[in-house]
Amino acid sequence: MPTTDQQLPRFATLDPKSLVLRDNPRTITDLPSEEPEMLASVGTHGVRLPILATPTEEGPSVIDGFTRVLCALHHQQDQVPVLLVTVEEAEEWRRLVDQWIANEHRRGFGEADKAAMVEQLAMFGLSPDDISDQLKTDIAVVRAALTVRGSEKATKLARQHDQLDMLQLAAISEFEDDEAAYNEIVETLQNRPAQLKHVMTRRRHEREAHQACDEEIGRLSATGVTAMHDADLPETAQPLSALTNANGQRLSELVAEHEACPGHAAGVRTVFSGDTRVTWHCLDWKKHGHQKHSDASASGQGLSEEDKAERKRARELNPQWRAALEVRREWLQEFLQRKTPPKQTRQFLAAVLAAGDERVTKAIGRGNRYARTTLGDKRVDRLQAGGRRMTEDQVTMAELGIVLCAYEEAYDAGHTVNTWRSPTPADERYLTALASWGYPLSEVEQLALNPDITTTSDDNA
Repeated sequence: MPTTDQQLPRFATLDPKSLVLRDNPRTITDLPSEEPEMLASVGTHGVRLPILATPTEEGPSVIDGFTRVLCALHHQQDQVPVLLVTVEEAEEWRRLVDQWIANEHRRGFGEADKAAMVEQLAMFGLSPDDISDQLKTDIAVVRAALTVRGSEKATKLARQHDQLDMLQLAAISEFEDDEAAYNEIVETLQNRPAQLKHVMTRRRHEREAHQACDEEIGRLSATGVTAMHDADLPETAQPLSALTNANGQRLSELVAEHEACPGHAAGVRTVFSGDTRVTWHCLDWKKHGHQKHSDASASGQGLSEEDKAERKRARELNPQWRAALEVRREWLQEFLQRKTPPKQTRQFLAAVLAAGDERVTKAIGRGNRYARTTLGDKRVDRLQAGGRRMTEDQVTMAELGIVLCAYEEAYDAGHTVNTWRSPTPADERYLTALASWGYPLSEVEQLALNPDITTTSDDNA
């Protein structure tokens, strides 16, 4: 029923079925998949922000709020708030301008503002689960928002870098008490943003490794052993593997006897796998009457300056490669969920087959273990059964997944840390393909493709 004879503007509560939906500037074909968050919110709270409409002979015609009306209809709600306004028929074009202004000039909340709102909801006594339910937001995001609000540095970064999401901000806040790590993360964010995840993963590994060493040092110290981080050993220290006693016997074979030496100590470190290793040392081998044996150069003595520099470089870059392994696999997990194959997929697969890549054949021979972990048994089994009831794109993506996971399985099998130093054509083919499909190569992975580039570690060496 037309309402043009009533004073406008005015608020009304109307049945959404009475509203006229035409000339919607936003195309919506599948509401649940295209607007899941709004649909869930309207289902819980109803329409809270009024629909903007103008009276016509057919009924109130919606100017702004088409999606809200569709959500209310979907949930079979019988009332929505409506603000009725006048639009002169001669200026119908203004309706389109109003729709543009209402939608295009609308700015969502930044992460800092979202975090503040979550904190305020928590102050009203709502639990993280309650807040997640009310806002239709993942519980992990709610918890991250509360973490961000507890960190002055993270809140500041949220206002300075609007490209960061809540989970990233919360992860950065974990490093705020580690000045060196935090400063590197901020520098990376400002100057090398594509490397942010790689740097944060490496720093997290370093923190975990340091904590694991501290625990082992504590355990050893509780038994009366002098123990310390390898990096804290004095210059006078040498591993027992490089020393002999006065009779020429290697002290590495006499560890129990060496316990009586005042210089007996344990050096603790982590290796590439992340495991903790203990190496027995004498803190002052000359003072305590020990001698070097003839092949003690294995401990680093007698190495050229070039060899020492290469060892130092390896100590810096090996952890970067390990961190890149984790970041790459997280990216791969998401990448392989896409519905259509990326460009040059067929060419990449053909090149791998033509090269007879041993890594792929070995992984296949072992039953595609990593592919089953990443893609899931069902997807691999369907492909193995001939891809029945799979589309061409699904088959291609599964096939690509099998091959990419074969490379990763090879890195697990042993071809790991030396890749950046001595890449094979297969490594280059793999990393080049990933980079072309959007994976942000870490600096150490870039080094595998171009050994002449200068890494951050080189600059700091």
